[in-house]
Amino acid sequence: MSELVARSIKQAELDEKLRLWVKENLKVEGQVAYVLNPPGSVGRAANYARIYGGVRVGVAIEERRELYIMSLRSVNFDLNKALRRISKKLGIHGGGHPLAAGARVPKQLFETFIEELNREIASSQQ
Repeated sequence: MSELVARSIKQAELDEKLRLWVKENLKVEGQVAYVLNPPGSVGRAANYARIYGGVRVGVAIEERRELYIMSLRSVNFDLNKALRRISKKLGIHGGGHPLAAGARVPKQLFETFIEELNREIASSQQ
């Protein structure tokens, strides 16, 4: 059991470092907050981005050559439906669950992707 305790403590320390890193490196555009290349779990980083950004959607991005691999988390917004619409419009891959999803977006489409995501969020509030 001591190994389990040691691993739990180590993970808690890593999570705390990630939380603080997200808080310091966060970018907010409309109702989307994001971080690039977080030093840890992209799912957790996306949640932290959403919380610290005070927005509806948090995104954590891993950069892989000319592609952004994203993990998205939301509250009161169906990411799956929105990403499926955006995917068709931009010719990208995206989808998942209503509150947790993923997407693969070429770097050159990132700004457009964020704009489209903000449009989806705004239209869901009407």
